[in-house]
Amino acid sequence: MRTSVLTTTAAVAFGLVACSNDTSTYKDETESFIEDTDGEMAEAQDKVFTNAECEEPESTEVGTMYTCTATDEEGTTYVFDAEIDSENSFIVQTGVPQER
Repeated sequence: MRTSVLTTTAAVAFGLVACSNDTSTYKDETESFIEDTDGEMAEAQDKVFTNAECEEPESTEVGTMYTCTATDEEGTTYVFDAEIDSENSFIVQTGVPQER
């Protein structure tokens, strides 16, 4: 999987999925991407995330958006917006902590 992060106000991480994909593949790959302890998301936010849960996208069409949540090591839940940005590829926006 190729990934990269843009270091701007809102960091963005990019991921690739297997060539034979369906909506559940995007869901599973995005959850794994967010939870990768050595990955771009952990580095971009200087946090390790667990318990990632993503909505299954409605389709695999470019532009389809879906939402994910994950928990950091302090127990704070973060919300991540994801979008299918090209065939076999997705973008994950930097997570935003939910209000308690």
